[in-house]
Amino acid sequence: KETEPKNPNDTKSSSSSSKTTEIGLSDLKKSDIEPLFSGFLPIVSREFPFAIAKFLAFDLIASSAITLINSQSLEPVEIGIGPIGLAVSALSGSIAGLFSAF
Repeated sequence: KETEPKNPNDTKSSSSSSKTTEIGLSDLKKSDIEPLFSGFLPIVSREFPFAIAKFLAFDLIASSAITLINSQSLEPVEIGIGPIGLAVSALSGSIAGLFSAF
C-alpha cells in the first residue's frame, strides 16, 4: 500500500511530497523469515561450549580466590559483595573469558 504522508503543517503540494510504503506482518512470507534463523544453530553450537567453559572457569577461580582471601581475613568476603568481592568477581570473569576463548 502506498500512502502519502499526512502532515497538516506540510506546506508542500501533495504532488511534490514523497510516498512511503507500509508493510504489515501479513505481507511477510515464510521465505522472508527463514534467513533470519538460518545462522541460529551454528551460533548456538559455537557459543554453548564457550559459555560452559567460562562459567566453570569463573566458578573455580572465584571460589579459590575467596577461599584464599577468607583464610587470611577476619571478615568473610563473598563473591560480588563489597569492594573486594566485586574485584574478585571482575578479575575471575576476565580470566575465565580469556581461558574459555582459547
